[in-house]
Amino acid sequence: MSKENKKLKELSINELKKLLIEYKTKLKDMRVENTIGGGVNLSEYKKIKKDVARIYTILREYELGIRKINKEN
Repeated sequence: MSKENKKLKELSINELKKLLIEYKTKLKDMRVENTIGGGVNLSEYKKIKKDVARIYTILREYELGIRKINKEN
């Protein structure tokens, strides 16, 4: 398990949702920049897409009760 993945699992639900919005905005900006003709770092784009998928997975685990909500979450 990578450091980034561990860090995501320690965040609260609200923090995950804020990060998800931030990442989705960043992806949209990168797509627009690529369409215009700017150079987009594809490895960063792929990393962000994977992080978005991880966040969705963690949020779904909370929803299904697989992951328990801590008092600080």
